[in-house]
Amino acid sequence: MNKIYLIIVSVVIISVGLNAYFVLSEIEKSKIESIRCANLNKNASLNDCDLHGMDLHGKNLVGATLRDANLSGANLTNTSLYAVDLTRTNLRGADLTSTNLIRTNLRYADLSGANLAEVNLAGVDLTNTKLTGANLRFAKLTGATIIEADLSGANLNYANLISVDLSGADLTKTNLRGADLTHAKLIGANLRDAALIHSHLIYADFSGANFNYANLDSATLIEADLFGATLRYAKLTSAILSYANLLEADLTGADLTGANLYSVTLTSANLTGADLTGANLYSETIMSTDLSYANLAGVDLTKTNLVGANLTGANLTGATLIDRGLIGANLTGANLIAVTIKVNTYSDCGLCE
Repeated sequence: MNKIYLIIVSVVIISVGLNAYFVLSEIEKSKIESIRCANLNKNASLNDCDLHGMDLHGKNLVGATLRDANLSGANLTNTSLYAVDLTRTNLRGADLTSTNLIRTNLRYADLSGANLAEVNLAGVDLTNTKLTGANLRFAKLTGATIIEADLSGANLNYANLISVDLSGADLTKTNLRGADLTHAKLIGANLRDAALIHSHLIYADFSGANFNYANLDSATLIEADLFGATLRYAKLTSAILSYANLLEADLTGADLTGANLYSVTLTSANLTGADLTGANLYSETIMSTDLSYANLAGVDLTKTNLVGANLTGANLTGATLIDRGLIGANLTGANLIAVTIKVNTYSDCGLCE
């Protein structure tokens, strides 16, 4: 019995000792982790560290790794994050004003509501990054990769977005007033309800993009590619679309009053109910376009090719059509009051009898 008792006591002591060891080990681990996360210096390993709300103003964290770290609400103004790995990092509501983010990896990071005004993000990888409601006024994003990113409701007023790749990005209700998107790629991007007033979209690729209800007043879209894009009820007043490609685009109900559509490609495009009052439609590629119930009052259609176009119920009051045929055009119910028509071929005109 004594032997059995001694064995039991020994097992209990050993068990207690082991538990104490593991408890101490966890405490030690916690201390080590705290020490590691307190090393806020160059090339530091700060992965998974909780640094939320901390004041890191002016810190030099060049080359550090902060993967999966929590920096939400942190003050990172004037902090150097050059070549830092911020993959999946939580930066919600963080202040990054005047922060150096060149060569930083921000893939899958959460920057919702963050302040990035005037920050240099040129060439930075922001793939799948969440930037909802973020402030990017006057930010420099030249050549950045922002594929599939969420920028809904973000402020990109006058931002430099030259040659950026925003393909598949969500830009719903995003403010892009005065932004420069020259040579940018936004294939399949969602710009519904976005504000692009006075923006520069020259040579940009918007094929398959969604511009429904977007405001593109006075925007410049010279040679922009809008193949298959949807611009239903979009506002394009006084926009410059010279040489733009709108092949198979949907412009149902769009407001194009005063727009410049010189040499634009509108073949097979849908402009049902669109308002083109005062627009310049000098183009040879409007064949088979649906202009039913469109407002073309007073529009100069000089040398515009409307062969096969659907003008059912269209308002052509005071419009001018010169030097091009209307062969195959459907003018059923169209308003032709005070229209000037001088076509080369009358055989299929249907209104020159």
